[in-house]
Amino acid sequence: MIFDAGAIMQPEARVVAGGVLYADGGGRVRRLSIAGSSTDVSTFSIAVQQEVSFASSADGAQVMAVRFSFPPLKSPPPANPSDGLYAPGDYTQDVLVAGAGRPAMLLDHKSWPQSGSAMHVLSMVGWTAAGPLATIDTGIVTQNPQLGRRLFGKLVHLDAAGQPGPVVGGADCLAWDYLQDDPVLCISADERTVSVRNAVGAPLFTLPNPGGHLYEDLILAPDGSRITVQDVGQDHAMLVDRAGHPTELPAGFEVPARGFEPRTLGLKGRCSA
Repeated sequence: MIFDAGAIMQPEARVVAGGVLYADGGGRVRRLSIAGSSTDVSTFSIAVQQEVSFASSADGAQVMAVRFSFPPLKSPPPANPSDGLYAPGDYTQDVLVAGAGRPAMLLDHKSWPQSGSAMHVLSMVGWTAAGPLATIDTGIVTQNPQLGRRLFGKLVHLDAAGQPGPVVGGADCLAWDYLQDDPVLCISADERTVSVRNAVGAPLFTLPNPGGHLYEDLILAPDGSRITVQDVGQDHAMLVDRAGHPTELPAGFEVPARGFEPRTLGLKGRCSA
């Protein structure tokens, strides 16, 4: 629980190899086939004040997860939440991996005191040709999240030991979307500069913005040739190609992110928020 803010969590289900992997409130991951049968994959155990994010390789043979733990809540809770909700204890993070049908193994463990300010929190967000994909320096709570946002940190690949590599798209890339061969859709901190870059940060194309508009709700086309973008000051979205040519979409038109509901945050675990 965080006073006056909502916890940010990745979706509890992901489409993989002709089925859906989903996690229940205890961190048990199962695979639901197209035919409707359900089989156990692994368990990344979670309890109260914990959340888990996970991603799977394309063939479903390997799953990597990050379990994040908030400090315990005070009991009884304070009359005034601004006095602090937490009892003594740290924030902790575990990076785990499991082969399909096998127990999870711990790769890395970190903890941060409540008094600290720099928590380099990871969250699993996907898996590309280059390996498991996570966000680093991930936001753990939010108020009024940006329209359509599903990535709340900078993209990195994790190695076999669960350690993050360089930022995908360059150190200044605030990632909004990505493709399997690692092109990434980036936005600047002021929401005015939108670009598509390769994994090391070289620009493939940049959205012209002569009027200094603010942009949100960005989606990258599966072939990387176009993006959809919402001008914050307008009530409609645009489709923009590599040459910067915009095509206005009908008022009220929404493009759902792949595998996500663009207006909601996925919930899992039993973290009070």
